[in-house]
Amino acid sequence: MSYVFILKNIDSKKMEKLIRKEDNYKNLVYRISDTYLQGQKNATISVNSHLVQTYWKIGQYIVEFEIGEKASHLLSWSHYVDLVFYHRFLKCFVLIDLKKEEAGYEDVGQMNMYLGYFENEENTEGDNSPIGIVLAKEKDDLLIQYALHNISSQLFVNKYQLNLPNENELRAIINEQIK
Repeated sequence: MSYVFILKNIDSKKMEKLIRKEDNYKNLVYRISDTYLQGQKNATISVNSHLVQTYWKIGQYIVEFEIGEKASHLLSWSHYVDLVFYHRFLKCFVLIDLKKEEAGYEDVGQMNMYLGYFENEENTEGDNSPIGIVLAKEKDDLLIQYALHNISSQLFVNKYQLNLPNENELRAIINEQIK
């Protein structure tokens, strides 16, 4: 807000008081606005959380209906792969598990369990074995190598990137791969 003052006989103390009052008003509006926006954000998160739980429950009902008794045991595991795709040309499921931290041997075992489930329970005639991908913030190559030892599944573990490489970095990566 801007005010136009006629500066005839206003002394500096009165002027400071008026300016301070305007600054206090701006701070009040900012605090109210910030509180309101935080409330909206919290409400959205809460609603989304309840919707996700509702969708999972609906999905559970559908799966139980489709595969019957077996579903109740399988769904009681409470293990869920993060992303499931079906690749039409490869004729297989592609399972992706996202990890916020470093990938560990337990993540390899968990993905192997998902692959076993999908191969035995979800594949239909003509489908190829599923592919599993674990994407993590970090990975210890040696640990993952030992964790994958003698696992015949198509299971891959790699680091994800938050930003794409720039042109020079991409050229360096390609040149390194070509060597």
